[in-house]
Amino acid sequence: MTSHVSPPSDASHPASSVPDSTSPNPTEHPSCWDLALAFGTVGATGFGGVLPWARRMVVDQRRWLTDREFAELLPLAQLLPGPNVANIATVLGRRFRGPRGAAAAVAGLYFCPTIVIIPIGFAYAKWGQTPLVQHLLSGLMPAATGLVIATSVRLVGLTGWLM
Repeated sequence: MTSHVSPPSDASHPASSVPDSTSPNPTEHPSCWDLALAFGTVGATGFGGVLPWARRMVVDQRRWLTDREFAELLPLAQLLPGPNVANIATVLGRRFRGPRGAAAAVAGLYFCPTIVIIPIGFAYAKWGQTPLVQHLLSGLMPAATGLVIATSVRLVGLTGWLM
């Protein structure tokens, strides 16, 4: 005679625990297409530094990482040669989908900026030295700086350096 043993009903058992909506779901890995689209959005919307946008997408919107995991990944991205966000895209893409995921995330990150920068480069070569263009560019610099400072303060707060 065989008996069926049901799983324990305590909260520590995975079958009985309620998923935490604030933490990422490690069983649901993004596809290569998801990685390319997500990092493509970051690349398309970021100007003057995309780290704040990448953090928001990875942690707040997609929930692929927790705040702490992102704060632990950032020093690795800074240690590796190349842009920090490209390194983050590479590491996350490889973690979720291997080399194809890494390639998809980085391609997504750079696709929109590459398509946009070519006509901008031609326009800047023609009109870049006009006073209006110089004034517009000098006005964008503080906004980009503010985004980087805000992300830095948030990350420093997470690691406990402010407390």
